[in-house]
Amino acid sequence: MSISRPIALALLVVVLLLAGAALLLRSDRPASSSQRDRPDIVVIQTDDQSLASLGGATMPNVIELAKNGTTFTEAIATTSLCCPSRASLLTGQYAHNHGVLNNRPGYAKLRGPENVLPAWLQRAGYRTVHLGKFLNGYEDVGEARRSAAPGWDDWLLALAPRAYNGYKLADVEGHEQRKGGRPRDYATKVFNRRAEQVIRRHAAEPAPLYLQVDHYAPHNGSGDPRSGCTGNSAVPARRDAYAFNHRPLPHPRSFDEDDVSDKPPFMSTVSRIDPAERHQLRRDYRCDLASLRSVDRGVGGIVDAVRDTGRLDRTVFVFISDNGYSYGEHRLVEGKGLAYEESIRVPMVIAAPPGLLEADSPRRNDDPVANIDLAPTILDLAGAAPCLDAERCRMLDGRSLVPLLRGERPAWSRDRALAVEFTAGGRINAVPKAGQSCEYHGVRTTSEMLVVHTRAPRRGETRCRREPQIEQYDLERDPRQLENLADRSGDRVRERRSELLERARALATCAGTSSAAEDPCE
Repeated sequence: MSISRPIALALLVVVLLLAGAALLLRSDRPASSSQRDRPDIVVIQTDDQSLASLGGATMPNVIELAKNGTTFTEAIATTSLCCPSRASLLTGQYAHNHGVLNNRPGYAKLRGPENVLPAWLQRAGYRTVHLGKFLNGYEDVGEARRSAAPGWDDWLLALAPRAYNGYKLADVEGHEQRKGGRPRDYATKVFNRRAEQVIRRHAAEPAPLYLQVDHYAPHNGSGDPRSGCTGNSAVPARRDAYAFNHRPLPHPRSFDEDDVSDKPPFMSTVSRIDPAERHQLRRDYRCDLASLRSVDRGVGGIVDAVRDTGRLDRTVFVFISDNGYSYGEHRLVEGKGLAYEESIRVPMVIAAPPGLLEADSPRRNDDPVANIDLAPTILDLAGAAPCLDAERCRMLDGRSLVPLLRGERPAWSRDRALAVEFTAGGRINAVPKAGQSCEYHGVRTTSEMLVVHTRAPRRGETRCRREPQIEQYDLERDPRQLENLADRSGDRVRERRSELLERARALATCAGTSSAAEDPCE
């Protein structure tokens, strides 16, 4: 039977339309050739992990990853609390610019919550997936805050109150599911398993992938007597229980510091660590290390999944903690929030394929870098801009670390000062106990630190007062911050204090890094 020419043309049009519809069903953002050339990017973030806890015994897979990338030995979190730090990763900004300076109310204070890293990557053609913990207080903003935040194509959210066992999850549409106490329900294992699934399912897709895995470990939890981790300790996977049961608690010179009379008034009445607190610190330290074993196995599984899909030579891996943690240094038994080295220093490893960088990465970099640098670095690697469209862009305070990954030494890296900052909020008029500041801003270089506590209690009080208290440390001569130089009167010390105060004041309000910025950051 012959078909007339008009009918044949009509059938051809129908076939073409059906073919086009099939392509659209495969992806709502078809990848262009330039998108196919962009690397996949995997970010793995831990919660309250100290720099010292990253080692071969606890995290051999991360150490192996570092052999193929760069370890940034001087990396810091510019605000050493979970929510402000995570907001800095998503925005590339200091807390004074993105608005989140504390965990409470957290997400509600984020300025431009739709104008963030995953949304910028979506615009560049990426499929974006988030697994695990998100910014504190996210579920409290607006209605039905269980579904995905702006910029995420897919996610699996750990709902508050977060826990290692017996918790709730929410998927991209906000549907909840409850997890119990079986070994397979252990939170770290759940997110590791889902991460591998995402990688394997995405392997055939032409669009690049941005995957961010935000673990709860080694954050303190509700304990689990079966693992020997009681009280508020982190809970390791059952197979890792007692893995570090004989590891001694580190005792650097700053542990239970002998003399704190040189510290600011709010710190100078902190009591010595008593036997019960010492026992608690030892238990928490061992449980934290044990909880990291499961995170590390997940890193190994993720790398293996990427290798199995044949995308290892086009995948960038980033490993970081949201902030550091201290275990009794300076007599502090609650280990974050203040700008001491143990709280702000974080493990940071970036491994990018040499073919992508067109250079071999140095194994180690000692330049001053921070969490605010991750968004600019990821955008640089992805060939993307911090914009929702031509009219809605965010000014970044951080720097791209790609030149450092290539072994270069840009001018900004040689004497860079980074801001450190925190505020308990304008309505917080007191702190629960001694050893806590109400508000501070400061500056850190690789050799010096100065912090101005603009609101802090007087000696022996808990009420916040607007009476500046200053800390100044020479980190080269005094890396443990045992000798506060704020009251020293030598010419050299006064000269350094004056310069650091000036840099701290500038950084407290800085925005952007370009020469066109009105008040640029360093």
